Amino acid sequence: MEFYTLASGSSGNCSLVCAGDTLLLIDAGISCRRIEQSLRALGRTLGDLTAVFITHEHADHVGGLATLSKKSAAPVYVTRGVSHLLTCPVVAFTAGDTLEFAGCTVRSFSTSHDAVDPVGYRVDAADGSLCDARFSKCCGGVTEKFENCWEPVPHSYLTALRDGETPAYPDLTDEREAEQWIRTSPEAFCNTADKEILSQVLNNYDQETTDFYRWKVEYTQEELSGLIHRKTGMDFGPIIDLVPLERGSSGRITKLKIVGVRRSFTIGKELEIRRTLSETHLYSSAFVVDKKDIRLDIPSRFILTGAGWGHGVGLCQIGAAVMGAKGYSYRKILTHYFPGASIEKRY
Repeated sequence: MEFYTLASGSSGNCSLVCAGDTLLLIDAGISCRRIEQSLRALGRTLGDLTAVFITHEHADHVGGLATLSKKSAAPVYVTRGVSHLLTCPVVAFTAGDTLEFAGCTVRSFSTSHDAVDPVGYRVDAADGSLCDARFSKCCGGVTEKFENCWEPVPHSYLTALRDGETPAYPDLTDEREAEQWIRTSPEAFCNTADKEILSQVLNNYDQETTDFYRWKVEYTQEELSGLIHRKTGMDFGPIIDLVPLERGSSGRITKLKIVGVRRSFTIGKELEIRRTLSETHLYSSAFVVDKKDIRLDIPSRFILTGAGWGHGVGLCQIGAAVMGAKGYSYRKILTHYFPGASIEKRY
C-alpha cells in the first residue's frame, strides 16, 4: 500500500491511497487541475480513481469536489450529515461503516471537529499492512495513545511522546501530575502564538482562537446541568462534581464520573466527554475542574482549565508547523510524530 499527500494545510487537503489497482482519494480541498497534475506526476489519471472519500464539508476539504465529480466517474463517499450539504452526486454512509474494495478495506470512524458529521478513515490492505495518518490541531505538549481514543488496539507508531526537543515528560495518568501539567504552560513545539506559523495550519475562523495550548471554559450551574441533561438525555439534577477516573498518556480524561444530586454516571472515551461538556466539542478532554461559590455542597460555577485541541493522537499540526519553521526536514517531523515508522519513496 502506498500513501501520498497531495496537499495539506488551510489552503487545501488532499491525499491518495493506492492499494494495487485501487486508488482512493481522501478529500478534494484543492482545485481539480492540481489534483490532475499531482496524479500525473505519479503516473496516474482521474480515470484511475476508484472512489473519493470526504472527511467533512469545509472548503479546504471539498473545494475542488464539484469539478472533480464532473470529470471523474469515481463515486464520492460522504457521511449522511454531509450528504445534504453537497450539490454533486454522493454515496452516503453512517460513521462507523466499513466499505470493501478490491485489495483494501476502508473503515470510517467519527472524529472531533467543528463540522457536520466529520469522520476519519482507516485503510487496511489485503496483505494486512496499514495506512493510518491520525492528526489533531494541538496535542497540548504530549501526544495521546491510539488505544485511549479508539478501539483498544495499540499502534506502536501512534503512541505517547513529548512534543518538544526534550523527550522527558511526567506521568500524566497520575491526577496530581496531570493537574500540575495542565495548570502550567510547559515548553513544546505546539506552544506558540506565532501568527504566521498558525496561518499555515488553521482556517481563517480557527485563527480567531488564541488559547488552544491552554484554555479555560466557565459554566454556571444552570448552564452545565442543562447541557449535560440535553447531551446525555439523563436528568442529574444540580451537578455536584466532575470526577476524572482515568487519564491517558497526554492527560486526556478517558473516563469521567458525573455526580449530580439525583444520579451519578460514568462516561468515556474522550470524544464522548468532549461532546457531553460542550454544545459542539470541548477543545479536549485534558482538563481539570474548579468548583466555585459552593452552597450546601452545590457549586454555582464550574471552571474547566484545559490543554490542547483535538484528540492528540499522531501528528500535532501546530507542532509540525513550528518544527518546519525551525528547519526540521519533513522526514524528521514525520518520524518524530510517528516513531518507528519508515518512509519510502515508491515512485
